Amino acid sequence: MYHFRKKHLWQRCLAFLLALMLLPSLADAQELPTEPDSDLFRMYPAETRYFWNQLTDHEKQLFAILYTAIEEYQPNVRLPRNQFTVQEMDRVGFVLQEDCPELIQYKMCWYDYTPSNGKAGLFTPNYNYSADEGRWRWDVVRNKLNHLMEYVTPLEDDFERELFLYRSIIVSTEYDALQVEKQEADAVFVDGRSVCAGYAASMMLACRMAGIPCFSVSGYAYLDTDPALPRERTQENSHAWNAVQIGGNWYFADLTWDDPLPMEGQEISDYRREYMLYMNLNEAELSPSHEVDYAAYAGWTLPSFHSLEDSFISRKLPNSRVEGDWRDEMQAQLAGLRAMDNPRVVLIFPTVEERNAERSAATGQLRAWLREMGWQGSYSSATFFEYPILIFDLAGMRAPE
Repeated sequence: MYHFRKKHLWQRCLAFLLALMLLPSLADAQELPTEPDSDLFRMYPAETRYFWNQLTDHEKQLFAILYTAIEEYQPNVRLPRNQFTVQEMDRVGFVLQEDCPELIQYKMCWYDYTPSNGKAGLFTPNYNYSADEGRWRWDVVRNKLNHLMEYVTPLEDDFERELFLYRSIIVSTEYDALQVEKQEADAVFVDGRSVCAGYAASMMLACRMAGIPCFSVSGYAYLDTDPALPRERTQENSHAWNAVQIGGNWYFADLTWDDPLPMEGQEISDYRREYMLYMNLNEAELSPSHEVDYAAYAGWTLPSFHSLEDSFISRKLPNSRVEGDWRDEMQAQLAGLRAMDNPRVVLIFPTVEERNAERSAATGQLRAWLREMGWQGSYSSATFFEYPILIFDLAGMRAPE
């Protein structure tokens, strides 16, 4: 009887020790949520989170842990033991940095790992603000977004919603190169001053609130679009803009370039403020001046950018793109001149050089055709130095009786 009890006690002790050894692993192995239990995370549809949707379920579990920690301004968080690899940490870190514009407080992070197995351990975020200041700034951002949504929701389609948000951000924001450290959405919605990354983050956040898929694109921009000149990828050329999905097609949209700075001694024309010429371009049209940093997206899938169906130019300036003889586009616009509320003829040439070379001939041809049609009065013309557009404003012309 004693031997049996001794043996039984030894087995119970062994079982208890094994349980203690396994307890952390069992706790770590429990099923973790793939989404944060957070109203902040649910503020816009999850399907609009472009890169988050490319994470595996296991990576989403890690994301949920870190997102919650950042939202709560935690100084650090110890990850479940031996659960997540360094590669998973890097991918989730990318999503937190590039795909969560609502985390205005999040700047960057550090984490340690075990070299022997490559498992991540302690996650330490770095914040832009204290918890009190960050929450105050977010309240301002959220209130302004809610106000925008009151105007956006009734609009007829996603293009018009995007255009309203696009213009609203541009009108309320001043580009300020001195704000290089303020690259989050709150720089736009709270301070009204930002750089390209702030424009892109605020557009991403506003579009997603309106149910429009959108993300920020990193790359380079070049003022001189001559293809014969070499391109240098420098810090000065680094740039950020947006990718937006409208009607099932993906487009590039650059709010910063549609909010240009005046040249010395000049003012931005009203035409330039009216025309959103860099809204919803395909890669072919954007590539003379912009270059995506595809190396930054290694391991991620980017959409294709081929359509121009819902570009600003296609929707608001039909028959303006010169694809052959500019006379064809000019005649097509003149045919509908009487129906225009604000009569103009707009020609967009392939290059600034072609525009400059054809400007005189186009002016003479328009004058001759208007005379034939019986229109009287005067008109003016305008161009933008950086964009191959030629505008003839016919507001001073009178149609024949």
